[in-house]
Amino acid sequence: YRLGGHSLGGHIAYEIARQFVQAGHSVDRLIVIDTYAPGGKADIGQALWDNLRWIHEFILIVQAFLAVDLHFQPSDLEPLTPEERLLLIHSRLLQSKALPPGTAIESLKGLFAVFQANNQLHDPPFGDNCALPVPILLLRGRDSSSFGVAQHLRSSPDWGWSAFSTFPIDLR
Repeated sequence: YRLGGHSLGGHIAYEIARQFVQAGHSVDRLIVIDTYAPGGKADIGQALWDNLRWIHEFILIVQAFLAVDLHFQPSDLEPLTPEERLLLIHSRLLQSKALPPGTAIESLKGLFAVFQANNQLHDPPFGDNCALPVPILLLRGRDSSSFGVAQHLRSSPDWGWSAFSTFPIDLR
């Protein structure tokens, strides 16, 4: 098997590889793209975030991924209800042509729910024996962000993956 994934998908691919190896299957390679190793998630206090903070972070991510400026300040959203906040974001995304015309608000609500759920996932507890006999290729973009990466891994080129393979990490 050859497995790969980006971001959360990298962690899912690692878990699939772990289960395959445990079941006696051979995994030829694990490819992770811009993904820190399991256990490397920075604690940024999300458990204490209210809707306004979640919306603000969502806007930052949407703007970065879609290369669009929605011209929001947190104070623009404070007097609004959670529903009104998403409606305003939806409207600005349509105006900026970042969303195709006719895109329903339900699509944005779904993306926001997935964004929250993905960011609230906790890394699974791995013991001392988490290194797999699987070569790992870590692909990091030139402009890879260390947002969400624990401080102790930010200076490590392999973002902690060396603890998860018995092979040297192939870093590109």
